[in-house]
Amino acid sequence: MESNEILRQELREAERGEALGWTGYRFPAWTPLAMGVWATTFTLGLAYVDGTLGTVWSLVHLVVVLGYLGWDHRTQAAYPSYGGTVPREYHRPTAALFAAPVVLIPVAFLLGYYVAGWVAAVFIGVTWGLAVWLYNRAYARASAAVRARLA
Repeated sequence: MESNEILRQELREAERGEALGWTGYRFPAWTPLAMGVWATTFTLGLAYVDGTLGTVWSLVHLVVVLGYLGWDHRTQAAYPSYGGTVPREYHRPTAALFAAPVVLIPVAFLLGYYVAGWVAAVFIGVTWGLAVWLYNRAYARASAAVRARLA
């Protein structure tokens, strides 16, 4: 019986260690605003900047995103990994974050096509910033739930 309890405790410690990358991650408070501004300026570039300058505009935005991800990866004490087992508390918020662009981008495209590029840019900036803000809140709640479950 005692060996079963030791095994359970070891499994719990392994799960706690696996969840550390998820529970230890902290979003900078400015992330939603920055993501909204990025989405707005990127969309404005798609709508109004053509030719070589448009390509440069898109590449600059790509470099900014990759730079942010690199900086974020270096500055976090722990970083989530999609390669391992994702704690179940994160399934819903993560699915919602990945589903948001699937809904928002077609709506922004239609707004840009039928109304105006700046309307699409404002729409995507505000809604994407809001989606990131909601995700950050859901992520914090999921982290608290995982820590409580594994305590």
